[in-house]
Amino acid sequence: MKKKVFVLFIAAMAITALLSSGFIQQSANQLYQSGIYKEDVEGKLEEAIAIYQEIIKKFSQEGPVAAKAWFHIGLCYEKLGQEKVKQAQEAFQKVLDTYPGETDVVKVAREKLTILLKAQSATRDGGRKVESHRVLSIRGTYEWHQVSPDGRYIAYIDYGGMETGVVVFELATGITRRLKCKVDEREGTGTSWSFVWSPNGKSIVCSWWREDPSKWADLRLLFLDDSAPKRIFQGDYYEVLPCSWSSDGRYILAAFYKGKNRTGTRMGIISTEDGLVRFLETPVGGQLWPGGFSPDGRYVTYNSSHEPDPDKNDIFLLSVDEKTRVSLVTHPANDAFLGWSPDGTHVLFTSDRLGTADVWAVAVADGRPAKEAEVIRRGIGQMQFAGITRSGSLYFTTSNVSEDIYILKIEQESGKRVAPPEKMILSEEGSNSVPQYSPDGRFLAYLRESLNPGATLCVLSLETREERRFPLGTPARLPRWSPDGRSVYFTSILPGPRFRMFRMDLETGRHSAAAPERPDDLNLANLFIGCSPDGKSIYYMSKEKEEDKEVCRILARNTENGVEQELFQAVCEFAWRSTSISPDGTRLATVSREAQRAITILPTSGNGASKVLYRFEQWVGSAVWLAWTPDGRSIIFAKNDGSGSSLWRISADGGDPQNLGITTTNPVSGICVHPDGKRLAFSTSVAFDNWETELWVMENFLPPGK
Repeated sequence: MKKKVFVLFIAAMAITALLSSGFIQQSANQLYQSGIYKEDVEGKLEEAIAIYQEIIKKFSQEGPVAAKAWFHIGLCYEKLGQEKVKQAQEAFQKVLDTYPGETDVVKVAREKLTILLKAQSATRDGGRKVESHRVLSIRGTYEWHQVSPDGRYIAYIDYGGMETGVVVFELATGITRRLKCKVDEREGTGTSWSFVWSPNGKSIVCSWWREDPSKWADLRLLFLDDSAPKRIFQGDYYEVLPCSWSSDGRYILAAFYKGKNRTGTRMGIISTEDGLVRFLETPVGGQLWPGGFSPDGRYVTYNSSHEPDPDKNDIFLLSVDEKTRVSLVTHPANDAFLGWSPDGTHVLFTSDRLGTADVWAVAVADGRPAKEAEVIRRGIGQMQFAGITRSGSLYFTTSNVSEDIYILKIEQESGKRVAPPEKMILSEEGSNSVPQYSPDGRFLAYLRESLNPGATLCVLSLETREERRFPLGTPARLPRWSPDGRSVYFTSILPGPRFRMFRMDLETGRHSAAAPERPDDLNLANLFIGCSPDGKSIYYMSKEKEEDKEVCRILARNTENGVEQELFQAVCEFAWRSTSISPDGTRLATVSREAQRAITILPTSGNGASKVLYRFEQWVGSAVWLAWTPDGRSIIFAKNDGSGSSLWRISADGGDPQNLGITTTNPVSGICVHPDGKRLAFSTSVAFDNWETELWVMENFLPPGK
């Protein structure tokens, strides 16, 4: 009998040990990931809060996951708006008080708490209640939403079809129409990146690029009455973007860029009647766009970069006759012009001076600031400004399009997961992708995307959690480290669109072309692949039009003498979609573009036979990302069958692939294995067919008048 009782006692102790270790942690992590899904993917913040509260109730002794649960409760309350700020503060304070040993979470919680307290002090507005409500949801791959001056329409750029176009949506009826964009039907395929409504709401001025590389700088008027478009400017500029109309509709303020990455900026005023341009002599640093006329037409408001920091802006007010120039907003933070209030008493702008992106207003009288600037909406995050109507309603859009980075601990030999993947807690969420570990494993590089001014290359110290940011000014892809860890290569998407390779020097913060651009390169797209271990060669893929087909090539470039060697060539329809270089630099792992994808090994010498490792079906439109393991023996890749992505491993010598047991509902958008082989980083993004944009309106937001 005693023996039986002893056995039961031992069994009970064993169960207790199991429940207090791996099994309880796994359950907590599973709940945590379901909360993350509710919060980030579905946007159901109240449901996410309930899940995080359940974690705290059941697993309060599990410090790492409980601290993150409190932190995300704070984030959810912060996203729910001003009326939930107190609950957000309490949640962040809980992290500090209850889990001081969880240093990473405590650091970001303390930063959030400080920001909330500063913003609370800055937004004392005499009892004014700002009201916001959702107008509609739009599903599809649409960007750059702008409301008409009378609030009747919302227009946006549709990138989802065979031809890019501007679509107008009537808010009252739900009727949509696609505006005519081509001045000449024979001019070929074109695309637009931005547009501005005319004051009377009957036309739109938009930027337009065509495949003919000599015709990039093109502005044209599109009309709601379905009449033929009218080109109002075409000139020898790399890029021209419309900023604002004068209130009488006679002039358009535009930003003219001579160089890549929007350098060599000039301001010009274009006559809508005859297209004549009067260039302003006042020098502008950095990216002028967006800028705007004052409602009375006497002034131009614009951004100009700091000296010596070209990635920070101040805001200036310039008289149209250029006799007076006043600094309207001067601050060490990054400030960017949004627009004027309809009555001309305030200028709206965004600023990160409180630690987050917020909307501010500064009163203006007689061409000068009349009061100190004040916050009117805090924590806008990825909100995109969509215009102000004549009645004073401010429209903006939010989107469920998000990308986040996860870390997965794995067994070095088998590749099997040790624990569920954990989402990285970063200073900004929802826009981080394509993580890449540094060669020594001490840093993680990744891209942070935004509509304007483009991508930011981020480098995070995994030891101190310090994040360095390098604004790139354009959308970007494929960051890759140099072997010495002092630089990061990336591919920049320039107008056209054109793909070019650059190298960011992490010490100086300056980037330069990884290969010189030739005059005959105008139809060429270069995509960076990687470096040889000694840094003496870089590998990249080029895509070039030849007669009636596109040809893709993989090339090696000697970084010392610039000599290039073509290694492989294929018709792009069947060529390589993703490529990764092996740790020893002798092999390339590639994925084909064929309907049945093929993972193939190619020698970097260009000599010798290629070897197909594995063929499989892939969901249409989804890229296959892959990465080598540090020992060069295996390749990790992501498959997508349409219902979600899963991670697999296959030997570089061939054989059957091994499912690593990781499945995500969203497509994987980047993979990298840590040099220690015990963890990998990957990013996931919302699927294209699930993209959704919400249009919101904010009212009663302006401070009292002058």
